[in-house]
Amino acid sequence: MTTLNLNKIALIATLWVFTSVANQATATIVAYTDRVAWENALMSHQILEETFDGAASDFGPDSSNNTVNDFTIDIIGHDGDSSRQGLTGNGYFAGEVDSSNLVSSDGAIVQFNYSTFAFALNGLQDDSSSSPAFNVHEIAVEILNENFLLSDLLGLTTGSQTSASDTTVPFIGFISTDVFASFRLNHGDSVRSVSGGNEQFWLDGISYVSTEVPEPTTLAIFGLGLLGLASRRSLLASKK
Repeated sequence: MTTLNLNKIALIATLWVFTSVANQATATIVAYTDRVAWENALMSHQILEETFDGAASDFGPDSSNNTVNDFTIDIIGHDGDSSRQGLTGNGYFAGEVDSSNLVSSDGAIVQFNYSTFAFALNGLQDDSSSSPAFNVHEIAVEILNENFLLSDLLGLTTGSQTSASDTTVPFIGFISTDVFASFRLNHGDSVRSVSGGNEQFWLDGISYVSTEVPEPTTLAIFGLGLLGLASRRSLLASKK
């Protein structure tokens, strides 16, 4: 379960901390909206880049093990959809997330060829270069069985029943205390009721590290984040 109210607690301007419980093991996940802060937290770890270069492709509905360099991508659902689920041919991965009210929670699972503890999405936008903004209430990122709504991470969620909020996401990064081998892009209703039933997107690239275990220097950022959270909660309690 997610134990923090993401709409009310900001630790540092570009940093959010979550506690995730999966398979009775507790993981802490830190999300960043600033690339420099994310890179600094990774210290000396080598950052690899996937830029989705290559010929245009369409993986097709309910397809699995679609190879893209260091990743395989599984397309969940999308039967009967006319939108592309694959490479655009000009450096993007194109996909779509659909509400579970319409279909069976269509989305995409991105699997690394080896375990990681950190990755980032670069240049997430709509499929139109002339109008690149898309509804960030409609896309969630699932890591270790927990879904994080983009509008929460960007501070754009205005209430439990969210209205449309169109923008682009130049960067959103994550670091976890537990390793994982995949993440999933879901519709926002995997978190709560949101506006809109489906949202297409283009993704410019993925940054990631291949080291399986975070070094103590990397994990120090979690201690600082949790200390900041405790101070924030203490301050809020003193004002009640």
